[in-house]
Amino acid sequence: MACFMLPKTVCKQIVSIMADFWWRNNKDSRGMHWKSWEYLSKPKTEGRLGFKDLQSFNLALLGKQLWRLMTRGDTLLAKVFKSRYFRDTDALNAPLGSRPSYAWRNIHAAQRLIKQGARVVIGNDRNTNVWSEKWLGSKPAKMVQAVKRSCSPSQQGLLANMKVSELMLDNGREWNLRMI
Repeated sequence: MACFMLPKTVCKQIVSIMADFWWRNNKDSRGMHWKSWEYLSKPKTEGRLGFKDLQSFNLALLGKQLWRLMTRGDTLLAKVFKSRYFRDTDALNAPLGSRPSYAWRNIHAAQRLIKQGARVVIGNDRNTNVWSEKWLGSKPAKMVQAVKRSCSPSQQGLLANMKVSELMLDNGREWNLRMI
């Protein structure tokens, strides 16, 4: 489950086996279903048993692999995938590409999930683009939505590639209000 997306039918079969184990006393007994499986699958904090939704769990494990590709670029897997699938970008923004491998197709399926909760942490980073990355401090993080630019066409080309660090003073702790 950490490497490949299980088909929905396989997940349903596993859930069926878990339910049979939970409800049946022996092979010959039909068992008594006191509550529905959906009811028992709710979190323990709600007083239920907290059985996992296997499809969501599978997607979360694939998201963990995607996160490792992004944060541990020195691993062999990250180097191979980067050279094949996201040479000019990062794993989070990489397209599926043409003729992707089964492994990349499965890991790529978790991109939307990771994007929902991911944001750029600025720190002293000088690579965060003002316009194309989610860096504003809301939850979930947002990109700059609209801007009123009052500059010449030659300056607009420079502004398109503007980094967040350029909006800060030299000390890196305060905004350059004139630029903003």
